[in-house]
Amino acid sequence: MSQPNPKEQLRLVEEWKHPVGTPVIFMAHPRATPFPTFTCSEPWMLGKSSQHPGHTAVIAIEGRPGCVALDCIAVDHSRQAKAADE
Repeated sequence: MSQPNPKEQLRLVEEWKHPVGTPVIFMAHPRATPFPTFTCSEPWMLGKSSQHPGHTAVIAIEGRPGCVALDCIAVDHSRQAKAADE
């Protein structure tokens, strides 16, 4: 398995335009069972320091301790639309 590209990972964080509480689907790997949940934070770069931009874009989600890789998250547009209608 290759290491994530830090520039690409930083782009994921910078382009995330969804508020905390957004309905998402977490997929730990391609054959995993989809896990519907909600975000608990804004995304950030794991491993970030004053000398290093970090190595992996991550986000906190309900139902999982710690954080998960942002590239394993997809916005659940069907649940997002339902919430907007309510």
